[in-house]
Amino acid sequence: MMQQSEWVLKRNCSLSPRQFGMAYLLLCVVTAFWASFFTLNGAPLVMAFAMIELLLVGGAFLHHAIHAADHDRVVLDDRFLMIEYFRAGDVTTVMLERCWVRVSAPRHSGDQLLVQSRDKSACIGSCINGRARKQFARELGVALRSV
Repeated sequence: MMQQSEWVLKRNCSLSPRQFGMAYLLLCVVTAFWASFFTLNGAPLVMAFAMIELLLVGGAFLHHAIHAADHDRVVLDDRFLMIEYFRAGDVTTVMLERCWVRVSAPRHSGDQLLVQSRDKSACIGSCINGRARKQFARELGVALRSV
């Protein structure tokens, strides 16, 4: 009986959700201060543009927060290669028969790792950089060949 191998491929997020919120709050305070200053000194459109800016930046921050925990989980046992995609709170699972799995290493740094098994295929590694993808392709290939 073979031991199970597992990889978790995830982004490197430099700010915690709390730090991200604090940065946005600081941006709101500074922007509101300067927008109020210019509005009180005769430039009323500055406040409108400042609010539009904060809404757009807030939307971008929200999108980032929703996808900050996205990752791929790859589990290899003696019969199957299981790939779980965690995206914005949803989980999708792909099961491939180990004996038929073929790994196509990424050719360019932006390409994902392609794994195929008979009539199924899956791409892995959208959450990691090109160098880590190539290293994972080598590791997965070695693990698949071991019995």
